[in-house]
This record gives sequence, structure tokens and C-alpha cells, in this order.
Amino acid sequence: MIAIDFGTTNSSVALFVEGDTEPRIQKVAYLDPDGIDPNVIPSAVSTCKNGECVHKPVTMGHEAFRHYFNTNHDISFLQEMKLHFDRSTKEAPTLVQTGEVVTLREEGGFLSMQRRIISQPVYEGDVPLQPSEFVPGTAQLINGLMNRVDGRPHRGDAVFGVPASFREAGKKRLREAAKRGILGESGNEYEGIRIYYEPVAAARAYRDLDAGNTLVLDYGGGTLDISVMTLEKDGRFDPGRVTYDGFSEGGSRMDQRLLEYCIDKSGKEVAD
Repeated sequence: MIAIDFGTTNSSVALFVEGDTEPRIQKVAYLDPDGIDPNVIPSAVSTCKNGECVHKPVTMGHEAFRHYFNTNHDISFLQEMKLHFDRSTKEAPTLVQTGEVVTLREEGGFLSMQRRIISQPVYEGDVPLQPSEFVPGTAQLINGLMNRVDGRPHRGDAVFGVPASFREAGKKRLREAAKRGILGESGNEYEGIRIYYEPVAAARAYRDLDAGNTLVLDYGGGTLDISVMTLEKDGRFDPGRVTYDGFSEGGSRMDQRLLEYCIDKSGKEVAD
């Protein structure tokens, strides 16, 4: 079995096969110069339309960031896709500028400054099942993660976690992205692709919880999920009696909100 944590900010993957006593975390960013932790990669995908990259048009993780920010190629760049999965729209997304990065590029022996605008798609309204951007982009990320798993186990048996705030639309889209990433565009089977709410999955990892009420927090980079479980016996709970919910703030996004709040309260002198 392959378990993929498709996170808002970072993603990771674990492998569990016959004979294992516990899942084995896979190194997905091994020897990457920007990889602080080899077990996770940024949840980012870039698709390059430049002829120079025809041999490798799709990159992910740190490589996707480097390709996007260090070249002037025509690139479609996706990150934090999970935040859009439970949203709906029939309209094309509106690109909202979220920042700007200045890098140096060498051309003909001279260094020149290059400005790159960071934008994120914003979706509004009701949505089709397969949005034209973030479902295929997520499928590419999932496929890349699968290709980095040791031993190449049976690809039809994969488990994914979703935020507690996900409703049916979000789960359907993630299941579609997982199917494409594992089986390809022509795959028609969802059998073997399982989806769990993240706080419930986290609770299952602990076998020594005492009887009573237990609060489980899944504090991720983009979402905070909260689950309350009632255990009638030590280490055992009924998933049907679990209360859970969440919202789209957490980790790095919460850090950014706190920073903006402090700067706003501190005044212009600190901001400068």
C-alpha cells in the first residue's frame, strides 16, 4: 500500500508492504540542493512550453520552483492546489498577484535582473468535476511521487488524506487526480484508491489512547483540521462517531497572517 500526504505546502509518501511492521517514509527530495528535509517536497508543479524543455516539460517540487523563478520560459506554475479542490466554478479562474520575485540571469556574459510575478488562480461559482488546471496538475504531482517510491508496489492500492473541511466535490476531484496520476489518462477504475479525513487517519496511528474524549489536531501548512473522538475502550473508536471539521488556514499561511497583523499594528516605521 502507498500512502500519500498531498499537503497544501508540502507532500510526502509512505510505503507499507507485506512483512512491514509500520509504514516506511520515502525519500522524495533526496540530494536536492534546496531540500531541507528529504522526506517532503513542495506541492508545486510547473509545465514548460519552451522548446528547450521539450525533453522534460513537467517538473515538480523544488525543481519546479527553480525552473519557474530562474528562467524566462513560458511556464504554467501551480502550487497550493489543494486549497481550490473543494471550491466550485464554471468560469475560468482569475489570476491574483500574490508577490514578486527578482532574480539575476546571465546573458552573453552580463547579469540582468529578471522580475517574476507570483500569481494564484482564484475560482468562484459552481464547478465541473474536472477543472482544467489543478486536477491535472495534482495528477502530475501524484505520478511523480509514485515514481519515487522504492520497489514499485501495486499501483492500484493507494491511500490519500484530505482535510476535514473537504466535502464531496473536493473528494471527487482528488480521487480523479489520483486515478490519473496512478493509472494515466485512460484509466477508468477508482478501485483501490482510498480517501480518509486527515485527523481520523492521524488518530488511527495511535493505539494507546485512553477511553474517553480525545481531541486530535492536524495542523498543516494550509489547513487546520480538528477532530473529537469518543473512545469507549482503550485504543478503540468507532469512525462513525467521530466529529470533525476544519478551515483553510494553518502552518505557513497562519504565519503569514500573523506577520501581516504584527506589521499592521507596529506601524510604518517597522514595515520600512
